[in-house]
Amino acid sequence: MSNKRQYSYPILIIALLCCWSFSLFGMERSIIKVGLESLYRNVGQITLTSDTNMEIGSFDESGFTPFGTLNSSKLFIEKASKQYYDLGSLYTTFQAAYEAASSVQGIPVYIDKGIFAVYTTSPMGNSVISDSMQYVVKDENNQEILVFHKAATELVFRGYDEETSLHLTTVGGNKKYRGAIGVGGTTGLTPYNVVNMEEYLYGVIPCEMSASWPEEALKAQAVAARSIAIYQYNRYAKSGYNVVDTTTTQVYGGYNKEDSRTTAAVNATRGETIKYNGVVAEALYFSTSGGYTESAVNVWGNNIDYLVGVKDQYETEPAQGDWTRTITLAELNNCLASRGANIGTAQGIEIVSRTSSGRVQEMRILGSSGNYTVSKEDIRSFFSSTKGGSLKSRLFSLTGAINVGSSDVETTGESVAVLSASGMIELPLHEMIVTNGQLIEPITSENVAIQAANGSTEVSLQQSAEAGEQIASGETIWGDITIYGKGYGHGVGMSQSGAKGMAKAGFNYVQILQHYYNGVTVG
Repeated sequence: MSNKRQYSYPILIIALLCCWSFSLFGMERSIIKVGLESLYRNVGQITLTSDTNMEIGSFDESGFTPFGTLNSSKLFIEKASKQYYDLGSLYTTFQAAYEAASSVQGIPVYIDKGIFAVYTTSPMGNSVISDSMQYVVKDENNQEILVFHKAATELVFRGYDEETSLHLTTVGGNKKYRGAIGVGGTTGLTPYNVVNMEEYLYGVIPCEMSASWPEEALKAQAVAARSIAIYQYNRYAKSGYNVVDTTTTQVYGGYNKEDSRTTAAVNATRGETIKYNGVVAEALYFSTSGGYTESAVNVWGNNIDYLVGVKDQYETEPAQGDWTRTITLAELNNCLASRGANIGTAQGIEIVSRTSSGRVQEMRILGSSGNYTVSKEDIRSFFSSTKGGSLKSRLFSLTGAINVGSSDVETTGESVAVLSASGMIELPLHEMIVTNGQLIEPITSENVAIQAANGSTEVSLQQSAEAGEQIASGETIWGDITIYGKGYGHGVGMSQSGAKGMAKAGFNYVQILQHYYNGVTVG
């Protein structure tokens, strides 16, 4: 059945955008659109495959609603580049549009749910101006089989997997996804996977935590991941989806990465989230703390009540063990150059201050004609242009001794090497005294410079500090440096290694989450 078009495309597009915005920014979170940026990101063409001919339809909270089936099991989607001509009729089904297009060697066009049209490449109707928002679908023979507009956000593609008897769509080479695949992006095409929230988590948890870990740790990870997905739901709205499949949000591997053990953890906690004052929390997590987690204020500058540092005493089997990095002055100069910092030639590094968890809060690169200061998480990324890349964490020292947590330690180093008449000996810093010929006093929190064979090193006695406070450090190394580190990640929120340890110690997932997120409820 057909009828004459009674409205223009611009009006329709605006209406579609308004509907999409209402859905996106509403409170319903039972489905999620995951930008598959690890596979394609603003590219010229994407590839979808299936074991059977691909379906087109829409996907919402009720699931997939089919519009019709394309005559191909392999699709290539790209921006339209031809001049098309609109025959001027509308059809209520894809099949009707397909039959009409076949009779004139035309191409069926998706306009909106329940609205189709026909284009031709011959001047048989009104001209349709091609633009960057218009996409064309081609089959394996490079024949155009469908045209649609990017603003038609409901249109998605769904395949079928004969081995599993599931509706799975393969994107790119071999990555399979539940739900369906839509097209987003800004300057090019980026596919997104629209899928049920719980099925999305099936593909997240085994990518973020080993499926062999204890059940209660996997449950804690599932609840944290669900909370992150909801908290960050609108982050990529401009690209046409909600989150991405990389560490920028959470790693998502789709069906290929699913594991029965992590799927069971998702099902056991279905719908549960972490809330603070009744609102879903940004339940950040990371690999390994090194013994003490960090407060958000010391990482990004925002004081978040439920993201404060805690002692991580159950992290007895860290996923990331102690690590070292050697960085030459030449590499330091490259790091400075990449940031446009002109301080002459790099000569050394000074750790200016630490947080109460022991992480470096401010670091200074010492140059022949000036200094360059970096702070907070910028310290890790400062080294991104070195051979080893960004640092694993900010819990490191330049001297070998790493103190974790202000309540556990008093000094920046347990001992200091001193050259005496009997040779080089180690003395406890808190037992040392200083004399200037007039006074003899114990070392206090004032920095003390000790001359070594390779230059001057500053040491100081630290006093305990409340969580979030900065404490003086005064570590200076000249020449090439070796970094001695602990932990992996930003350090804020739940330590995954610590969650594993707590689970093995008998804590359940709610207790684990309430240990790492201050004052929250789970449910």
